[in-house]
Amino acid sequence: MHCPRCGQEQAAGNLKFCSRCGLPLSLVAAVVNNGGVLPGIQKLAAKKGLFTKSNGLKFAALWFIVVDMLLLPLSAIMDGGEIIPFIAIVGFVGAIIIAVMSLFFLENPVRQDLGSSYAANPELASAHPNAEALPAAQMQSAENYAAPAGSWKAADTGDLVRPGSVTEGTTRLLKKEEDSS
Repeated sequence: MHCPRCGQEQAAGNLKFCSRCGLPLSLVAAVVNNGGVLPGIQKLAAKKGLFTKSNGLKFAALWFIVVDMLLLPLSAIMDGGEIIPFIAIVGFVGAIIIAVMSLFFLENPVRQDLGSSYAANPELASAHPNAEALPAAQMQSAENYAAPAGSWKAADTGDLVRPGSVTEGTTRLLKKEEDSS
C-alpha cells in the first residue's frame, strides 16, 4: 500500500502510520477494505434526528398556518375580543422566531448519499463495468513533446528565459524604420 499523502510505499500492509510523513493509515486501510466507503457511514446516513434545520423550518410554517390561519379565524368567529390581536402577533412573530432559531442553532440532517460509491451501489457498478479499474495508461514519447506556449525555459537548451520587456516590440519597430530610411 502507498501513502495517499506522500506516495511512500509501506513495508507492511498493517502499519498504523506512514513511515515518511506520519499520516494515520488505519482509516485509509479501512476505506480500501470496504470498497471506498467509510465503515459505518450507511448507519450514520440512515440515522435521522428530530431536531434538524429542515424540520425546524417545517414546524415554523406549521405554526404559522395553525395559529394564524386556523386559531385566529376561529377566535374571531367566537368573538374572542381582545385576544385576537395577541393570537395574530404570537402566530406571526412565533413563526419567525422558530425559523430563525432553527436556521442558526439546528444542524443539517446527514445526507443519504454519503455512502454512495460503486461498491455500495451494485446498479452503478453494472452500468460501468470498468469502474474498479484504473484508466488506460497515456504515454507521450520525449520526441513528440512540445513545451507549452509561453514557457519559462528555452526549448533548445532548457535554460531559464528572461521575460521580454514591455517596450521591446516597439523598439524593434523603431529600428526597422531607421534601417529602411
